[in-house]
Amino acid sequence: MILRAPLPGKILRRIVPCNENVDRDGEILAMESMKMEILLPAPVAGVVRYEVKEGDCVARGEILARIDPDR
Repeated sequence: MILRAPLPGKILRRIVPCNENVDRDGEILAMESMKMEILLPAPVAGVVRYEVKEGDCVARGEILARIDPDR
């Protein structure tokens, strides 16, 4: 499963460490867009692998993370 940026903005922090398990709807990333902090939840439970680093500026629709679902 792929998590994409809902808006253009800046990655503030990665809440769950890379290659760790995350629960469905658990917050994994915090980003800033239009001077608001947005917490992004995992769409599925699984192992998170990030495509971005803290401080990166991202465009709308850019891939932020991939989540390998629990089987």
